[in-house]
Amino acid sequence: MHKVVINRSYGGYGLSPLATYEICKRKGKDCYIYAESESDSSEYIKASPTSNYQYWYALNKDFGNTVSFDDIPCEDYIEIEDLPRHDKDLVAVVEWLGDRANGYCADLKVVEINSNLYRIKDYDGAESIETPEDINWVKVED
Repeated sequence: MHKVVINRSYGGYGLSPLATYEICKRKGKDCYIYAESESDSSEYIKASPTSNYQYWYALNKDFGNTVSFDDIPCEDYIEIEDLPRHDKDLVAVVEWLGDRANGYCADLKVVEINSNLYRIKDYDGAESIETPEDINWVKVED
């Protein structure tokens, strides 16, 4: 059996700031959460990972209390959503946090599959797992 994280609601897959922060901690990476300022959408304010924001970024550097969007180099963004859905840290954090792992509009669930090959099928953000043959599958490597 292998575990895979999928989104079960319309709107799309996404992690909360807290889930992102916890995954980074497990991987030994620095993580700083910045949320969009209410007064200026090009400015981001250092934020608590325990709050959920619609517009936020995880950065691998501390830019102080505020930072302009234009001043953040591309390499300083953490793209945790690019992890394979079977990543052990991702699965563990989603299981541990439950609903607190959900990003904006997400409803994340861990599903078990019998195969080490899978594909995520997406319909308007709601996802399911497919494991038949003859498709370009993602293979779980232990």
